[in-house]
Amino acid sequence: MDKGSRTMKASELKEKQYPNFPELIDFNIPLHLLNAEVVLRLQELREIFGYPILPSPIKEGWARLGGSKDSQHYAVNRLSTAGDIFPERGYIIDCWLSAQQIPEIMGLGLYLDTNGIDGNFWPMLHFDLRKSNKRVFWIRENGKYYYLKNHFWHYFNKLVNIDKEFRDGERTPRPR
Repeated sequence: MDKGSRTMKASELKEKQYPNFPELIDFNIPLHLLNAEVVLRLQELREIFGYPILPSPIKEGWARLGGSKDSQHYAVNRLSTAGDIFPERGYIIDCWLSAQQIPEIMGLGLYLDTNGIDGNFWPMLHFDLRKSNKRVFWIRENGKYYYLKNHFWHYFNKLVNIDKEFRDGERTPRPR
């Protein structure tokens, strides 16, 4: 979308603009509350990453009508600029690194306390298009957030090990 043009809703996009994500329609994600740029950057991320990505089936993972007005998911009198996704198990770090190649993605969160659509443990990646001069990174484990300044690298290392275990077949999805 051209800079200076009106903000487009994701519901105004044609499905051929995001061919890897029919789930956005199948899961009834409220695309009318989501900035189109989120979906376009998601498609770009899929092309860079090269592995399957499953969008969160939870509507609030894309747009929220309640909660904190500071949340990038918040969509009251504005469009949400965030999405929650589940990259292929064992490759969340690769996806996180791929997302950093997209300049519009300014918020990246890694969640170690989430289950996927199959109901089993599956690390989640949050991405958003916040207006900021500096990219923000965090990790959440057991509901607690860790930013670069406070234990981030400890939990990042834990996630690297989880990825490796999935790839090596040493870890299989299991309910948390």
